[in-house]
Amino acid sequence: MMKIGIDLTSLLYGRGVSRYTSSLFTALSEEPDVKLFGYASSHRGQKKLYQELKQLESTLSPSQQKVFQKNLTFQKFSPKLNWLFWHYLKINPIKKAIPKIDLFHSWDYLQPPDNDLPLVSTIHDLAILKFPHIAHPEVLAHHRQSWKILKRKNAHLIVVSQHTKDDVINLLGFPEHHVHLVYEALPLDAILPSEQLSKKNFLQLRQKYTLNKDYFLFVGNREPRKNLQRLIEAWWPLREKIDLVLVGAKGWNEPKLKHPNLKILQHLDNYDLGLLYNFAQALTYPSLEEGFGLPILEAYAYRTPVVTSLYTATAEVAGEAGVLVDPYSIKSINQGLQTILNESKLEKQARQEKMNKQLHKFSWKKAAKATVKVYQKALEDHHA
Repeated sequence: MMKIGIDLTSLLYGRGVSRYTSSLFTALSEEPDVKLFGYASSHRGQKKLYQELKQLESTLSPSQQKVFQKNLTFQKFSPKLNWLFWHYLKINPIKKAIPKIDLFHSWDYLQPPDNDLPLVSTIHDLAILKFPHIAHPEVLAHHRQSWKILKRKNAHLIVVSQHTKDDVINLLGFPEHHVHLVYEALPLDAILPSEQLSKKNFLQLRQKYTLNKDYFLFVGNREPRKNLQRLIEAWWPLREKIDLVLVGAKGWNEPKLKHPNLKILQHLDNYDLGLLYNFAQALTYPSLEEGFGLPILEAYAYRTPVVTSLYTATAEVAGEAGVLVDPYSIKSINQGLQTILNESKLEKQARQEKMNKQLHKFSWKKAAKATVKVYQKALEDHHA
């Protein structure tokens, strides 16, 4: 049985990488060939990280919960301090903290200093490299350093789309046989049960957010790579007919166009977001760059069509069920929106069948089994 250490520190941040890490850990806990050892470290965020770890523990089977508690190592160092320890001072090796492990699955931001420990790391996207203006220079520098260490240590990498695999090989220079495509899936607790998706509940939501019309939905941070300015301009000719609802945290370089039918909502809970997904005319997601595109699967789970980009990982995730558009063309995005609005009943039924088929391509059970194979390959290479 392989003894695998997994860095759970990213749970602290409540972002896509956090959901990936918790969902994968839960799925891996059911795999018979691995024994998991969790690692987490924080200073200021200790309390919040403990809460996230308890939440992760609650997703495990009763027998695995006891194993999780026993095999969890928590250090009271900030990620920034650990970055200094690991990347520069070469101290606090992970093998000292967790002596039993055969391999460590790292967070791609932070690599342990151990010289004789096989490494696997997951890279979700290289948006920070392709669009350097979207990141803090220090964060980009830290990622560059981390990628160099992974390359120097002959780490095996997991990527969550073919698009990211191509980027990692072409832009970072990793050998193809060290880069493994393992699709992620929906977070385990993402979708509301059907009994909550009633029209009565939705009418209350409409009043809460003053939604007076049908609407298109966008979900994600409002930052330039999400392409919101073009999306708004593509929607603009339809503005009297249908609302556009943008859900997500404020980013920077906010879209300039304003209109009463353009709604911007922040900090929604799963209940409100689930209802918005379920009753939207479509998810509109014409991003310039994505490593995966989880909102697409969320939309499909709510039987909501998707208009998304041709040129990034979103095309892989949406598949034939999506309306694929040129994200650099306002006209193309507008045509995509019009396609959804003008579909016949039969066309809608055909799209629903395609969406359901596409959704079932992605599961955490499949991801866990494929990840175990990556661990096996990394260990074989290390001992060869």
